Amino acid sequence: MIIWLMLASELLAVWLIYRLLASAVSTTEKTIAILVTQIPIVGPIFVLFVFYTPSPLDPSQRNEGPRGEYTHRWLSMRSLAKERIAEANNAIEGNDQNKNKNA
Repeated sequence: MIIWLMLASELLAVWLIYRLLASAVSTTEKTIAILVTQIPIVGPIFVLFVFYTPSPLDPSQRNEGPRGEYTHRWLSMRSLAKERIAEANNAIEGNDQNKNKNA
């Protein structure tokens, strides 16, 4: 079992090293990441989480408006959300009361 885990770890390390060499990070960062990647099992996982940079968000999901735009949008929807939650809770309580009467 440990052999398979070590093999998977080393395959992940090779893949990460390939990605690191093709990336645009500095030579120092590449060297450090490659050295850390060689630590069995823990190294590749650490490098995957530290040096992996996700792709940018889709433009429709970015918050590029003025400061606080997202917060103000949420605050305007907050009262509606509270009303919907209250309606759902009332519906659940009504169903619970009907079940108790039938039981």
